[in-house]
Amino acid sequence: MQLEQADARMSFFDLAGPGDVAVRLNTWVSQLFAAIDGVSGVTCHRLALNFAPFGADHPEWRVEFPKGTLAASDTETARSEAFRLHRIAVAGALPGGENKTSRFTAIVLPISAADDLRKSWIEIEAKFLHQDQIGHVITQIGAALGWLFFLTAEMRERQKSVEDAKAVNALQAVVSLTTADQFTDAARALVTDLADRFKCDRVSLGFAYRKKVKLQAISHTGKFSHSMILVRRLRAAMEEAFDQNDVVLWPISAGGLELLRDAQAELAEKDTTRSILTIPLFDGRRSRGAMVFERSDSKVFDQSEIFTLEALCGVLTPLLIEKRHNDRWLITRTVMAAGNVFSYLFGRRYFAVKLTAIALTVVAVLLVVIERPVSVVASAMVEGAEARTITAAFDGFISDVAVREGDKVASGDILLKLDDRDFNLERLRLLALRSQAELELDRAISARDRAETALVEARLRQIDAQLSLVEQQIFRSTVHAPFDALIVSGDLTRSIGKAVSRGETLLILSPLNEYRVVLEALESDIGKLTPGQQGQLKLSALPERNFSIETTDLVPVAQYKNNETVFSVETRLLSTPDVLLHGMTGSARIQVGEQPLYMLWGKPLWDQVREWAWRNIPI
Repeated sequence: MQLEQADARMSFFDLAGPGDVAVRLNTWVSQLFAAIDGVSGVTCHRLALNFAPFGADHPEWRVEFPKGTLAASDTETARSEAFRLHRIAVAGALPGGENKTSRFTAIVLPISAADDLRKSWIEIEAKFLHQDQIGHVITQIGAALGWLFFLTAEMRERQKSVEDAKAVNALQAVVSLTTADQFTDAARALVTDLADRFKCDRVSLGFAYRKKVKLQAISHTGKFSHSMILVRRLRAAMEEAFDQNDVVLWPISAGGLELLRDAQAELAEKDTTRSILTIPLFDGRRSRGAMVFERSDSKVFDQSEIFTLEALCGVLTPLLIEKRHNDRWLITRTVMAAGNVFSYLFGRRYFAVKLTAIALTVVAVLLVVIERPVSVVASAMVEGAEARTITAAFDGFISDVAVREGDKVASGDILLKLDDRDFNLERLRLLALRSQAELELDRAISARDRAETALVEARLRQIDAQLSLVEQQIFRSTVHAPFDALIVSGDLTRSIGKAVSRGETLLILSPLNEYRVVLEALESDIGKLTPGQQGQLKLSALPERNFSIETTDLVPVAQYKNNETVFSVETRLLSTPDVLLHGMTGSARIQVGEQPLYMLWGKPLWDQVREWAWRNIPI
């Protein structure tokens, strides 16, 4: 901004004292001009200072001595070179030079470069008789710059104090908001505290309800009627700032934005000595209300106060909203939450929320509509449809073995022989006894001795019975295959001559091409299985083929294997392939029905949660 020259000059000692920055800069420039012009052989025609010590939010000072002089073209050239090279630049006529077009020598000293638009520099236009006088002047300016750096440090300390005061004010305002439990009392305490803290005649707070602002609190005021003229004017001023979504200030300041201020003027009764500042309450997404600050007696709101109040309103808005929300009834909060969800889903904004809701809806519908087969997977083993056990018919010794484990035999084939020599000898003895008994019978009949005849006939019948038993034992000493079968257990080829006991297991046979499949189902799956369900069997030895099976029986006896409780499920093959062998293992998948995807994926987890809750949560 352009600064006017000070009417009264100050000494260099007065520059160190506190005072207006503009006056002090004018005095410093005039004193420096006089010092340079007082150098022998130097005539100073113009000295200008551009001072921008801070960022874009702070003012920029421009001082020229004499007042109203414009920079020559050589000065513009030296200025651009100084900031391009970041050092002192000299242009124009030099002492003893041949440049006759320039009247002065231009010197530009860059002080700092905050950014491309805000720079600090000193520019001088003077006549020099000798070149060494240029260096003397530059040295003199460098010595004078110490005060300028002192002024910058002083301003920075003042700014820090102001910012600290703003932070304290904000913190104390937050404390005043949290002292009361009810929102109405907290809002009244807040606006009263703000009015006292910022020396306002009145501070008012309003919140928006469907694009209309409702007055909530007025400083230093208890209850008020919404039909009052003052209340209506305050609401109109708040709605004016709320609708324009910008800070509105009355009266209009120089360089102010083109905003509607009719409601502000009506509230001030068009009195330009009153200052009204209306700030919308913005929560980060949209405006939620407004606050009106009023002053009288020409106490205008400067730019620093506007920034402070605007930042303070930004901090207080979320706290006010949270305070008001917590003070409502539970049913009201529920309805508002439902309304927010409805606005998210059907309003004009929140595209990401809508897209997420649509995606979740589509996924939920698919989870309910799509049904997939439900199957039980269990380990499987192929066994024979029947297991025939061959045992020893009597105590004896193994005489001969014709087969071994894994051999296929036909019905009637000899499997093994037991030693029958003792039985053959017994048979011969019994035959001799029978012949003797027959002779005795003939003699008794000839003698017509009926008693003797009866005794001999009884002995013959006894001998015949013993003979029949011995012949049966001789017959049973040779073991034949009862049907076409596979020897699944028993290898006696290295046990010839071994003594065996009656009933001892010798061989186990299984019918050829007749198999059953035994599954081991987990206890969590056994309730899903019933006889008649069909599935597929895949064997480890034949992974490229599938075999159709059907459940036939569930064995209600639990077994503990591999740290799991399993139940046996018997199944049958729907076709009899020739490639199966007894003892093959694999896995079976039994189809037990169809379920929606949400049941298929969620029910196991839900069952575990229910079981855990039943165990650990007391009822």
